[in-house]
Amino acid sequence: MSDTKAINILNIEDCPFQRAAYSTMLNELGYYNITEACDGEEAISFIVENQYDLILTDINMPKINGIELLSFLKQHNNSSNLIITTSMDKPMIELIKSMSAHLSFGLFEVLPKPCSKSILKELIDKLHRCQCINIKRDNKCKIISANDFKSALTQGDIINYYQPQVSLDDGELLGVEALVRWNHPVYGILSPYEFLHFCQDEDVDITLFETVLRNAIIDCKSHKIECQLSVNISQRCLESDSLIDTIIDITNQYDFDKSMLTIELTESDAYIESLQMLTNLCNLRYHKIKLSIDDFGTGFSSLQKLISYPFCELKIDRSFVSTCLENNTTDTVTQMSIALGKRLGLSIVAEGVENRETLEHLKEIGIDKCQGFYTGRPMPALNIQTFAGRNG
Repeated sequence: MSDTKAINILNIEDCPFQRAAYSTMLNELGYYNITEACDGEEAISFIVENQYDLILTDINMPKINGIELLSFLKQHNNSSNLIITTSMDKPMIELIKSMSAHLSFGLFEVLPKPCSKSILKELIDKLHRCQCINIKRDNKCKIISANDFKSALTQGDIINYYQPQVSLDDGELLGVEALVRWNHPVYGILSPYEFLHFCQDEDVDITLFETVLRNAIIDCKSHKIECQLSVNISQRCLESDSLIDTIIDITNQYDFDKSMLTIELTESDAYIESLQMLTNLCNLRYHKIKLSIDDFGTGFSSLQKLISYPFCELKIDRSFVSTCLENNTTDTVTQMSIALGKRLGLSIVAEGVENRETLEHLKEIGIDKCQGFYTGRPMPALNIQTFAGRNG
């Protein structure tokens, strides 16, 4: 959208007063390409003939309601951005939000009525920002190839950033999680979002894990980072018959204390087991390497898996932590995860802490440590010592 004010908007609302109010607010924000529809049926007649950048719709409407409209859009591969406004109760709002994971829309927001002009502005501004980011990423993806990434692995262009894990009691640095980055010669620092799709090849995936682990241990030694080091691992790497030898060789080469290393696997990966994976997990614990279950609450694990696997740490996913103040359901899941982890003797980490209010709440309900933008953004290794000195 080169002209951000020229976006096409479809305003769907069966209440004439509310429909007019939304159109007026959009006009006041500088948006005039607005089509109004009184219900889902009329909206569909417009959608089959026109492309809309943004669809603003109610849920509770006659003839075809908002849920049926979403299904129509999905079936017809419509990629419009959606803002849903509704007067329905909070559980229904949360259920509709959950649908967004299975839909292909760009922006997908669900808001309780009435929706203010300031909120509309904030969301449409977010749409503009996201589209700009996506355009930049699309341009990079057209240029960056799998061979470029393989070359980066061998030429030292793959580096680590580190996100601190801090104590909720006193802010002390307890650990760091290694987060991979590509220091691209043209585009600068690239996030995993822009290159992890190149790791579908098993050999590339394993090479990336080895690179991240080696870089992390070298950084810890070079910058005197003396705390627990966490490194993520994929399902493919967990099933590699050379995994344990690789980890032992690298830790021995740099005289790194294996008990200071934590291997993180996601909950969905923990559910998919094979004999080689279980053998590797046992060997990791045999060598005093800790195991952490990441993104807890978002995958398919069972309590039996949590009991059977030798985990030392449980990381509560950011989707629960970031909303626990305003959402009773996610707060309940967070507190239940804490209670479960503590009863099993696990260390508990909350991911995605973005503000002091959330941090204080987590402290009250018994979290051991946390990581997030509020307590420390991902940073190069050389900044960790400064961070530790400031918080120690």
